[in-house]
Amino acid sequence: MKPICQRHTKGDSTSGGDRRELGTYYAVVKVDNLPSGSDLDDRYVRRGFAVNIQTGAPWLFFTALPPAMAFGRAARMSADCGGYSVVEAAFERQFCDEHGDDEIALLVGRGGLDRREDEVHQLKLFVQAVKENDWSSHWHEPTGYITDYNDGQPMRSRRRSLPL
Repeated sequence: MKPICQRHTKGDSTSGGDRRELGTYYAVVKVDNLPSGSDLDDRYVRRGFAVNIQTGAPWLFFTALPPAMAFGRAARMSADCGGYSVVEAAFERQFCDEHGDDEIALLVGRGGLDRREDEVHQLKLFVQAVKENDWSSHWHEPTGYITDYNDGQPMRSRRRSLPL
């Protein structure tokens, strides 16, 4: 597969030129079909969700919907934020031989996920996951049980985490 720099123009953005939304991305590109996930030596693709808050801040990618929804909703509660959107997305990192470095693109798909009927449920899942895995900064699907650390390893306890 061609490197990202040969498939996209550096600085492409979904807003038509507002480069503030790029952050560390080579390009943020709207696509009709998101690629499937892959983890190869020279190319890494992860499917998930991206959040764009209307402050000029860069897009942020999440591997799961609950933290994406929580981030967008919390940002919208700021006086600095005029709105936000949550969209299906793919994070792509690929090594470019020509430039001798990794290039990162955010591929943006279907949007409007921030206006879901189950928004409260998604926020509860987020809180549940944090409650169960308060030691981790990464997303872990809720299991219904609190995890503890035992000799540096996360272990599921017998303590139930429900109800919220």
